[in-house]
Amino acid sequence: MNATSSVGESSSSSNNLRRRNTWLLLWLVASLLVAMTWLHVYSLVSESRQREISNAQRDLSNLTRLSQEHANRTLRSADQVIRFVQSRYLELGNRLDLIALTKQGIIDTEIFNQVGIIDPNGIYVLANRPIAEKIDLSDREHFKVHVAADTGALFVSKPVIGRATGKWSIQLTRRITKANGGFGGVVVISIDPNYFTQFYGELNLGPGGMNAIYGLDGVARARRVGDTVEFGSNAAASTLFQQRLKEVPTGSYVQKSVVDGVERLFYYRMIPGYALLTVSGIDMRYLLANHDKSSEALYMQGALVTLLI
Repeated sequence: MNATSSVGESSSSSNNLRRRNTWLLLWLVASLLVAMTWLHVYSLVSESRQREISNAQRDLSNLTRLSQEHANRTLRSADQVIRFVQSRYLELGNRLDLIALTKQGIIDTEIFNQVGIIDPNGIYVLANRPIAEKIDLSDREHFKVHVAADTGALFVSKPVIGRATGKWSIQLTRRITKANGGFGGVVVISIDPNYFTQFYGELNLGPGGMNAIYGLDGVARARRVGDTVEFGSNAAASTLFQQRLKEVPTGSYVQKSVVDGVERLFYYRMIPGYALLTVSGIDMRYLLANHDKSSEALYMQGALVTLLI
């Protein structure tokens, strides 16, 4: 009787062990399936996010190239006029008639607010529009930068309110150097910065999208965010001007804007031959809106599969 009882207890213990092993195996398989499910979900979410960012980088790359070419053509056109006026002034001096040249169509007033000559004392003496009185520009950066030496470079100023026009202007200037090497004054062309922002308005980057042309000093010559136009915004403290431009002349990065605090994916390109660059950015919330919706669906599917398992 004791032997029979002992055998029964041993059989029961063995059955319990098998049941425990079976349950352990089932839980192990279930856990493995759950882990595989969520690894797959996270992989799909990660791939979706990276795909959205990669597509946006490609689009921004194309837009900045378009902006770069637009700026390059505009600056070269202005510089051609500057060089022409520079050479004619060296020949004719104050006898140069800029108003007549404008009427003849040689100077395009659609883009340029004004074209003129600043004499060696900083006085605005000639212009393609009548000057009521001589204007002292000796304190302006676009004049002072040429006094000490002839760098041979076109200077592109920060946006300022033109004293001659009373309008926002970007001043493009070149030094006039006399035959003896002396300082003969400055040729200046005033460009309306809205010429750039109107062009940026055609580049659709969503409500928080940004397009701008910056100087290497970090100051925006023209900047547009959605329908908002800005001149002179300072982004010198950003990663772009503190680090990235020193490493590569073209590229992308993600950062909260130091100007308005919006996190964007930015793409930038240097404008060859000028101390300027074009920058485009897309709001990360706008960029990832579709990704966030698809991610929520994937997480829901993962949760349902987990419950089923």
